Amino acid sequence: MVKSKHPDEFRLSTGRIFYANCHIIGLSPDGRHPREGYDGGIDTSDWTSVEKKELAEYMIALWKKWAGI
Repeated sequence: MVKSKHPDEFRLSTGRIFYANCHIIGLSPDGRHPREGYDGGIDTSDWTSVEKKELAEYMIALWKKWAGI
């Protein structure tokens, strides 16, 4: 995952760009839908498994950093 000059933009290694308000990314309670900001969704219906994995690994790394592990 590459951070962009735009504060809300993410760029995946595949070149796909998506936006997350205030760089906030979460997951719906059912674990099926990525969310962004405080009330938006990230449309991943056409994402590849590689792109999904990249986002998941990015989020896992952030949570581990936060937890101190």
